[in-house]
This record gives sequence, C-alpha cells and structure tokens, in this order.
Amino acid sequence: MELPATLKSKKLLLLGSGAVVVALVGFFVLKFMASGPDDVAREKPQSATRTGQKISKPKKKEQTQSPLFEALEALKDPFRGEDPKLVEMQDKIDATKKEIELLKASLEEKKLRKEIKELEKSIKESAGTSMPGAEIEIGSANRKKGEAKSQKSVLVKAILISDDDKSALIVFGDQKIWVHEGEKFDGWEIKEIKKDSVVLLKEGKTLVFFYDRPSITREGES
Repeated sequence: MELPATLKSKKLLLLGSGAVVVALVGFFVLKFMASGPDDVAREKPQSATRTGQKISKPKKKEQTQSPLFEALEALKDPFRGEDPKLVEMQDKIDATKKEIELLKASLEEKKLRKEIKELEKSIKESAGTSMPGAEIEIGSANRKKGEAKSQKSVLVKAILISDDDKSALIVFGDQKIWVHEGEKFDGWEIKEIKKDSVVLLKEGKTLVFFYDRPSITREGES
C-alpha cells in the first residue's frame, strides 16, 4: 500500500529540517570545543579590573605656617625680594629688644634709688664729722649796724632733696642740726630749701643762704 503524495512531501520536509538543525547544533558544539574556556576567562579579569579601580582623592594640604606668615605671604610685593620668614623673625627680634630695654631701664631705676638711699644715710651719719663748708655771715657791710648786730653766723653744710622731703644741715652758733622745710628754730623759720640755697625768715625779713658761694641777699634783690 503506497502513501499519498502529500504525506510523502511532508515527511521529506521534516527530515530535511531535522538534518539542518542537527548540522547547526554540531557546528556550534565544534566551535565551542575549538575556542575553549580561555576566552571567557580573559574577559573576566578585565571587567573585574575596571570595576575594582578606585578614584583617589587629593590629600588636603596641611597648614604648617603661622597666620602672620600667611598674611605676609599674601601681601608680599612681587617686585621686592622680601622673605616673609625673615620679616616674621625680625619682628620677634625687635620685640625681644624692647623687652630688654625695659628691663635695663627698670634695673637702672632700682640702682639709682639704692644709691640715693645710701647717700642720704651717709650724709646723716657723717653730719657730726663732715668737713666744714663755706661760712656765710648774716648781713652785709652796706647794711645798717643795728641789722648787722641782730644777725648771727650761719653755715649751710649740706642740702638733701628727695621726692617727699627737703632738708638741710645748718650750723647755727654752736648748734649743728638738720632742718626741714616749714620748721622753726631759734626764731628762724625755714621758708624754702632749694638745690643751692636755704631761704630763712626772721622778724619779717627773708634771707637767702647759698651753699656754693658766701653771699646773702634779700629775697627779690640781686
């Protein structure tokens, strides 16, 4: 019994299609076996390398200079060869010099005060045995005899002036005393003590006794 023509043609078509599919499958299998797994492994490290790379961030610059140095650096004149480090160092040197000068001035002041105190002490201790100064007689040859008789011999042996006190060493007759400004002795009033003279007031008359020269004048007269 023979098959109809239509069935024969369908059977041939199916056989042809199956042969084509088998041929394609065999081709891909042979190609895979020829290339091997190495090609697949090559692409994996490349992709892994690309994804594994990290973008490095720039490091921040550490601040190692002082604010003064940075300000000088910003104001630096490009036309001058002035180094901000040298300027900063010079400022420190100048400040140190000023401190040294102030210290020297303070030491000098202390030294002078000490010397003044020692001088005052020495004058007071040697008052009894000091060398005689220039003797100044009260009155003048041109004055009236009555005025000359009423005056006595006065000797100014020392004058000491400090910040809070003015005193003088006076030899009056047989007395040798230290007198202070405003005090009174034997009818005399110490009106004023100056650097080179002592002004005395007695019976309404003012007389000036000089330490460095033997002369007496009325106050206001030459």
